[in-house]
This record gives sequence, C-alpha cells and structure tokens, in this order.
Amino acid sequence: MNETQIFAQAIEIQNHAERARLVTSLCAGDDTLRERVEKLLAAHDQPETFFEQPIPEGRRSTIDTQSTLDQSPSANFAAAGTVIGPYKLLQTIGEGGMGIVFMAEQTEPVKRRVALKVIKPGMDSRQVIARFEAERQALALMDHPNIARVLEAGTTDRGHPYFVMELVNGLPILEYCDAEKMAPRERLELFVSVCRAVHHAHQKGIIHRDLKPNNILVAEYDGRPVPKVIDFGVAKATGAQLTDSTYFTEFGQVIGTLEYMSPEQARRNQLDVDTRSDIYSLGTVLYALLTGETPFGHERFRKAAWDEMLQIIREEEPERPSIKIGSSASLGQVASRRGVEPKRLSSLVQGDLDWIVMKTLEKDRNRRYGSASELADDVSRHLRELPVIARPPSIFDRMGKFTRRNRAGVLGGAAVVLLATTASVWSVERADFRAEESRARTERLRQVMGEANIAILEAESATIGNEDPWTSAATQCQRIEDLLEQGDVPPQDSADASALLERFEEERIERGIATRIEDVVIRGATRDDLESWQDMEAEMREFFRTHGFDLDSEDPARIGEKIRDDKMSVLWADLLELWIGTRGNMATMGGPVLTAAIMQPWADAIYVADNDPIRTGIRKFIYTPKRNRTMLDDLIVTTDLSTLSARTLAWLGNGFVMVGAIEESDRIFRAALTTYPDDLMLNHDYGYILSHQQRWDESARMYHRCLTIRGDVPGIWENLSTSLRNLGEIKGAEWAEAQATKLPS
Repeated sequence: MNETQIFAQAIEIQNHAERARLVTSLCAGDDTLRERVEKLLAAHDQPETFFEQPIPEGRRSTIDTQSTLDQSPSANFAAAGTVIGPYKLLQTIGEGGMGIVFMAEQTEPVKRRVALKVIKPGMDSRQVIARFEAERQALALMDHPNIARVLEAGTTDRGHPYFVMELVNGLPILEYCDAEKMAPRERLELFVSVCRAVHHAHQKGIIHRDLKPNNILVAEYDGRPVPKVIDFGVAKATGAQLTDSTYFTEFGQVIGTLEYMSPEQARRNQLDVDTRSDIYSLGTVLYALLTGETPFGHERFRKAAWDEMLQIIREEEPERPSIKIGSSASLGQVASRRGVEPKRLSSLVQGDLDWIVMKTLEKDRNRRYGSASELADDVSRHLRELPVIARPPSIFDRMGKFTRRNRAGVLGGAAVVLLATTASVWSVERADFRAEESRARTERLRQVMGEANIAILEAESATIGNEDPWTSAATQCQRIEDLLEQGDVPPQDSADASALLERFEEERIERGIATRIEDVVIRGATRDDLESWQDMEAEMREFFRTHGFDLDSEDPARIGEKIRDDKMSVLWADLLELWIGTRGNMATMGGPVLTAAIMQPWADAIYVADNDPIRTGIRKFIYTPKRNRTMLDDLIVTTDLSTLSARTLAWLGNGFVMVGAIEESDRIFRAALTTYPDDLMLNHDYGYILSHQQRWDESARMYHRCLTIRGDVPGIWENLSTSLRNLGEIKGAEWAEAQATKLPS
C-alpha cells in the first residue's frame, strides 16, 4: 500500500493512539513510508469526527469564531463571512477527516440557518471525493422526519463539493436522554423512531455503517424530542451505484467507529457488509441507552491494541444489559440519569430487553433481526406488553457459541462423542423412537404456534399496504398445517392449532377488505373528473353491497348501525363518507342533483357509524356552513394528540386549513407524520394541502414519500408531476407523468 492509501484509512480513526498503531502495522517496518504518512496526517490531523462534540447552542456566543478558524488547517480556505453561493458562513461546528461543517445563513430565496458541509482542501484524492459525493447523494435519496434533510448540493468556485442540510440544534441521543433524565420507556420510544429512520435508509439502498449516539441528534420540536440521524459520510450503496466516481471499500480497510462496529466490519475486508451491520450498531446504541456503557466498555477499548480490539468485536460475547447494570460501579449515577431506583433498573431491563439487545448483537448476522423495522416492531411489542420475537438462546445455540470459542478442544473430543451417540441411538427400540418423534413433533407444533401468534400480532399492527408481516404470518401458518398433516398431535394441541389457523384466515380476509378500502379512498383523493367519479361511485356501491351493506335498499340509519357494530367500523365509515362526498362532487360536475332531504339522512348515518367524540366534532365542524376555529380549538384543548389515529389527525389538520390557520395545520401534520411516517393517506393529504398552498417543493417531497410507501397509484404520480412542473423541473414532471400512464387507472 502507498502513503495515500494508508493515509485515507488512518484519517478514519478518531483515537490518536489507535491511529498510530494502525499506521505502524500497515507500514510494516518501512520507516520512510511511515514518515511520509505521518507528514500527511500532521497536515490534516483533527481531534474529533463530524459532530463528535457539537457545540451547545447556549455556548456558541462565547466562542471566538475567527480565532478558532485561524488555528485550523482550513483557516486559509474559509472563515466567518465567507460566501458560498447564497450561503454566508457563520462559524465552524464540526470537522472530520474529509469535511468541514459550518453553521451558515442562507440569504435567498428564503432566509434561514443551515449546516453546510464542504470537502477539505488537499483532500482531493479520487477515493475521498467519491466518498464525499456518495454522502451527498445518499442524503438526497432519503426523506424521513428522523433523518437530517439535505437541502441543496453544489461545488464551490474552487471546485470543492459541498452540500447543505437542515441545521439540527440538538444533542447526541445519549447525552440528551441523560440530561433530561429520561426513563427507559421514553428512551425506547425515541429508539423506535431511530430504527424507523434507518429502515427508510435501507429501503433506499443505503447502509449508514457508522451509527452511534453522536450521529443521532435529538432536538425539540413543539416541545417534543425528535431524533435525527446524521452523517452518512461512510454510507455504502446496497443497490444502484450512487455516483459515477468509484466508491468502494478497499481490501484491508476498516470503516466505522470501533465501539459500535459489527463483527463483519471488524475485518480487513468489508466487501460483505450489509444492512444487518447497522442492526448490530443499533443494538450497541440501545445497549448504551439502557446501561450507560457500550457492550465491551470504552475504557477497555482505550487500553487495548488495534488487533485486540478487532478480535474482541469478532469473537467475544458481551454481557447481557441487566448483568452489566448489576455489576456497574456507577450504578447509582446510571439509575439517577434514568429517573429510577438503582435496584429497579436491572429488573426493568431483565427479560425482554435483555433478549432484544442480545439478538441485535449476535455474531452470526443471520440470527439478528432481519431489518431495522423488525427491531422497532419488537421494541414496540415490549412497550405494549406483548410477546416479543427475541428469546433466550437454546441449548443448541449456546453449544454452537461454545464450539466457536473452543474449536480445537471440541473437535478433539468429537469422535468419541459421535461413537458413543451412534451406539446409543441404535440401541433404542423402534417404539420408543416413534414416541420420542411424536413428542418432538408436538413440541415443534407448540413452538411454531407461538411464532405464528407473534407474526399475526405483528401483521395486525402493520401498515395496511405492508406485505412483509403478512407473508411471515402465512409462512408460519403453513408450517402449522404441515405439522397437523403429519399426525401424532394430541387433541388439545390440534384444536388450539386449528383455532389459530381460523383466526389467521379471518384476519387475512379482513385485511383484504381494508386494503381494498384504502385503494378506493386513495384513488378518490386523486380523481378530478366526472367520468372517474361516476365509475368510482358505482364501484363503492357494489363493494358495500357484496359485504352486506346495501345502499340502494337499506335505510341509512340501519346502514350506520351495521357499520358501528363491524370490527372495521372506522374504515367503513371512511368509505361511506367518501361515497357521500363522491355523490356531491358528481352533482357539482353536472351529475344528478342532490337535495338536503337526500343527503341529510346519510350524514346522520355517519354519526351513528362512527361515534368517536373527536371525529364527530371534526365532522360537525366540516359540515357546518359557518365554520369557526373556536370549534377546533375546543376539541383539542383537552385531547392528547398522540393518542389520535393518523386519519383523525389528517382531518384535524384539514380543518385548521379551512379556517386559514396554516401554521397550526402544519404543526399537526408534522407531529402526525412523526408518529405515523408510513401512513399513505396522511402523507398524501398533507401533500395535497401543500400543493393547494402552492408550496410546490414541500408537496413534491410529500408525494415522493407516498410513492416510497405505494408506487402503484396513478393519481399520486400525476400530483407529483404537477408539483415538479410548477417547480420548473419539466423533465422530472414528464417522467412522473409517464409513470402514471403505465399503471392501471
């Protein structure tokens, strides 16, 4: 390796002692080579990585910005007052091996403060520029409330790439939680949002590869803590190539932060790293949130040699969090920061949380959670006191780990054990063997039933359009059917298994109905011509009839009662309201004239079908000719908005728009999207409102988010096309329009 390659690796290491050990190892006794590398490092040596120690907002005014910049190797490159495009640099807020991060003020077309990251002078090797470009494009691909949003990207007059992102005035998640003395439950709720954000990145084909508390900032919005994942500087594309430049991990290079690094990252060759590496890193973050320490301890890593640290990560099993807490010398301090008694903290973590964390920290990535969404769902199940997927390792799992740690000794005695076991097996009589086989099959059935029950619970709580949980549940139920067909199952277990299969079939049918209703509702929200409305009205009428609600012959009041008593009453009430609205739209476009005498009984039927006081209050506001904001203010003054459904929050946001309270509407929609980021109708409703306010940039972003949830709705593509066209992005608008025409209407 030459000095440039070694230098590129060394600048990724934060600790000076670790960096020196790495350089010594890679130079392999070549003093001349080491001297050249050390000269390069001396020119670019920085004590911290990007946002490793963000400057608290309250202290920034006391810092001499100019003198700080003058002491930096980048002093001649940029300083307070430097202008890059429409951005005026105010002060540096972070420096890393590749980039410098400034707080900047944008002057046009809007005035706001942003974070601007620009590549360092001299750091213009192809590898570094490619990695910086990958970070820029990785951020541009993502749009999630818990990922710092990229605003613009460009190149300075001197040819240095830069990108601009939202300024997150927050603290690292661990520091924030400790400062606020957040209880374990509150920390877990924040952690679930982080997992959802990471899952979003993975769906876009991006692996973060450096998840740690300092790359997860928490800022307060409307009085609520909101985590933001930052710094995709070492992100790796899992799908299409991010940039025309070559961007890859060279053989022998280790990227990431050691204390939060997965076993597969702790190897010289990281070509096989995938999204499950981020699952491991999320596990280490969760470990720290619960215990105040990383799995192997900061102090131990600080004293260990480079190769020893990598070996620990690859081979050593960490202590369970509850054990780590119980043996902590600073238990009182750790418990105080979590607002609980010391003797209670370990018991709060023991059990489900132990196994959730340990599942993320499996050395074998095939035994970890399959996705960040799965991890989030399991933590959510724990918070709702439902059974979790994570379980203590079986005796076979523990034997496998023992074998990996003691391979030579185990293999040495394997032949003796095998001979003894073979002799024993052949001595068992056939009848005993069949009895044992029957017991094993029964135990296997019980285990599969437990897994199927968890899978069904997970599927029931998933977004309607999310296929993955239902696919998992269907697979588990097929395993139950196979075991029942094999026979030798006790009657009680057979009856329980049959009941579980019946429950799954009932849920599957109901899910089909729910998905169909969502289809009709979303298409209704994107139609705008008489013929389309007529077709949809006929479709809804037939759909109601085939499920026992005859709109042509039954009294409206009776329809309302039947919907009220149905398990999916809220969905059916939504569809009934859409049907009434469709008839109204048809009348305004030249269709059949509707009188108050015709419409009022159906409006009354909705109040019967869905008698929730909040939704009823919102409906009465919408149907009142003289609307008054006070009606809405009175509704929410005693209501915890976090308990409301996505649909109800969307109605509430729409209601405030009707009375011109745009800021209040924005607040409600943004809070709702933090809780329900993957709700299709919520995202679409907000996009629709933004487009009517001619906020085209924001509406386009919302429609993009809709299409990551479901990409098969022509009307959403058409709405996106309209927003892009109004932004002047004609090619993008034409492309979106072309996508719409490819889909069935």
